[in-house]
Amino acid sequence: MIRSRVLTASAAIALALGVTSCGAPVSRDQIAGALARALDATPKTARVKALWPSVRTFYETREHRLAWRDDDRVDAARAAIDASATHGLAPADYDAAGIARAWDAIQKSESIGDALGAELAAFDIRVTTALMALGHDVAVGRTSPSAISSSWKARRPPPDLAASLSDAVQRDRLVDWTDALAPRHPEYAALRRLLDELRRVDSPDDARMEQVAVNLERWRWMPDDLGDRHLLVNIPAFTLQAREQGETRFEMRVVVGKRGNETPVFSRDMETVVFRPYWNIPESIATAETARLAADDPDYLARNGIEVLRVSGSGPRRVDPDEIDWEAADQVKGVLLRQRPGAGNALGNVKFMLPNRHNVYLHDTPSTSFFKREMRALSHGCVRLAEPATLAEYVLRDRPEWTPERIRAAMAGRTEAQVPLRERLPVHIVYFTVVVGADGQPVFLSDVYKYDARQRRGRGTPGTVAGTE
Repeated sequence: MIRSRVLTASAAIALALGVTSCGAPVSRDQIAGALARALDATPKTARVKALWPSVRTFYETREHRLAWRDDDRVDAARAAIDASATHGLAPADYDAAGIARAWDAIQKSESIGDALGAELAAFDIRVTTALMALGHDVAVGRTSPSAISSSWKARRPPPDLAASLSDAVQRDRLVDWTDALAPRHPEYAALRRLLDELRRVDSPDDARMEQVAVNLERWRWMPDDLGDRHLLVNIPAFTLQAREQGETRFEMRVVVGKRGNETPVFSRDMETVVFRPYWNIPESIATAETARLAADDPDYLARNGIEVLRVSGSGPRRVDPDEIDWEAADQVKGVLLRQRPGAGNALGNVKFMLPNRHNVYLHDTPSTSFFKREMRALSHGCVRLAEPATLAEYVLRDRPEWTPERIRAAMAGRTEAQVPLRERLPVHIVYFTVVVGADGQPVFLSDVYKYDARQRRGRGTPGTVAGTE
């Protein structure tokens, strides 16, 4: 029996899978050997190198059998890559054009035996690597949040790419695979719908679409579980929302950190409410501002109720401010400054503690005029609240002894009082410049910290997976 040396890729693979005679252009063992050799190689790019353990596991669980062995599966893989655009990603970053060229070349290949096995193995691994890069990026982000700010951390665990892709291939459900890896938050789905609407208009606004894309990326950095009941502080919106079961119970204006004193993006649990708090002045403010004011005005500390303390082995002790040379940096660095509770206290009458390495919390403020401004990036980093009593009532509602009357009395009291919450309350400080309202209408917010611009510049840094060519 005479065979043509020129076979379509589908026919060659079918023969390899179903025929073991010497008449087959390539055997199952030759393909398995080619896959094993290719997987033993060291990837050329950092992007592929990071994915390589998952790629190898994928083929090990398949006993080194091809995954993309016919037109239907290749078409499904290419459709999944093309659909990356619906997640605000670029198909070009996942080797879309390169895969199309490579599949066309295999279809025309005249190779047989080990040579054809190597070609089929290289193509198969190329598709798998591209899909795993896509799956990773849809699940946890293409870029690292630390590229935007050193304090910003990803809070969503990466998926098991090898297991999830194997399952999708086995069940022929590749179309649903990336959607299953994406964040489940309704806000993410709303942004995807908005992106689709923006693409459908006669004259698409590229800047708006890019803004939506970077906000989709930020949802990939969020934890999966925000908490059935939680607080959400959105820095660009200058708002705090109390949310339960996906519904907003109330919203209030807030003041956030100014440029240079940016409020960090993080998630922590609120543990304690402190009425009539002392303000332990951070060292950065004490050395840069308070010491200078004390040097210029000897009565400044007393007039503002600021105590001076030194820390020793027996604990902090009060010292006379006149003993300190406020112009000497070494003397200032050795003291602690604390503002007593009172009408002029920078924290107002109540603060809400969520222990974190940034020393950031939510608090009242005597500077209520700031809430009348539209642009409210004005603090040193903490979040100032327009309606602190409302928040105190909300977070202490599981303690019935803390009635609204008692809360207001504590806020007007003479001494500091700490009240632990019975159940910790998750607080998420976030940075979203596109928000879709309950009515489905989008709101595009100002990029107050210029994080959108920084993220856009970094979107291409991870590199494509075209290096698998």
